[in-house]
Amino acid sequence: MSTTASLKCKYCEKYNEVDACFFDDFMTSNKINLSFHCGICGKDNIYSNLTQSELEEIINPSSELERQAEFLGISAAKLSAYVYPPDVMKEADLDRRKIRGLSIKEYLKSCRQSYPKKEGQNWWLVYQLKTLDAVVFFRRDFKSYRLLDGKGISLEFGNIIELGDYVRERI
Repeated sequence: MSTTASLKCKYCEKYNEVDACFFDDFMTSNKINLSFHCGICGKDNIYSNLTQSELEEIINPSSELERQAEFLGISAAKLSAYVYPPDVMKEADLDRRKIRGLSIKEYLKSCRQSYPKKEGQNWWLVYQLKTLDAVVFFRRDFKSYRLLDGKGISLEFGNIIELGDYVRERI
């Protein structure tokens, strides 16, 4: 897999993905010569003796987030909403195994969020308990949980077992 750069066509002003190896092959004395065929308008673009600043004008100024989103095939807005440490859900899933009783484990598994959502400084939304009209937040550093019900009442649990016992009594 080669590295590409998004370059602007000088005729239609649309961006094209161009193999970045062209930069190395044609770079002499801080001047860059490159050419590419525009896949949109069909015209050949030839650039001779470009300086660094001239090159920056034709390169698409996409952010790192946009490049990651494009690589993953999703929108940048969607990716920015789901930026999270990849092990938050894994830790919550592994923690759930400690609960006594298969029915509560299965219930929490069915209420599991696909992606955790960061809430506040260190809390992550991991479960949405529909039958209790509540949400559960997980704090990774202390392995503690906080349940927030629909009335705005917040209860904190020191571990998943306490949360499991509380949920078992209410469903």
